[in-house]
Amino acid sequence: MIFGRDDDAKYTERDDLPVLEKKDVSGNYIKNTILPRLAGKDWQLQFESQNYLRSVYKHVPEIFSTGKEATFLTVAMIDNLTKSAENLRSQVRKNGLTTIGELFEEVPEANNISDGSLDALTQMLLKHCADKNKFVSDPAAKTFLTVCGYMDDQNRVVNLLHS
Repeated sequence: MIFGRDDDAKYTERDDLPVLEKKDVSGNYIKNTILPRLAGKDWQLQFESQNYLRSVYKHVPEIFSTGKEATFLTVAMIDNLTKSAENLRSQVRKNGLTTIGELFEEVPEANNISDGSLDALTQMLLKHCADKNKFVSDPAAKTFLTVCGYMDDQNRVVNLLHS
């Protein structure tokens, strides 16, 4: 395992994420291990899985750039990250928000999410933008702007805000 467990989740800056090589990353591992951890109840595994994905986005983003499986993985990650960003632990919430923002920056397939997924993501981000806790609201605002800036069709977000 690349990421160790710790009783207190510590945020890792993007430049300090562990380096991954293509040979160390597989779509099957993400689908069969990482996605279930994001959907699970263990906050430490959620946090660790978020950081694993952040490393994949940074070092091996091409794994998400071709084929139907890449699109499936990207959409499934967005849906699971949207849910994990609702975690009661603020560290997991902040890290989930950051992970979503980095996904949109690094993975062009993120633009292909369904309107339903985009709606859930937008609603979650707006909710956290209004949070009184700046530890959560600041990364939510940054991620919202990132998502809007990297969408191929900004009208999709605008239409959601008007509905």
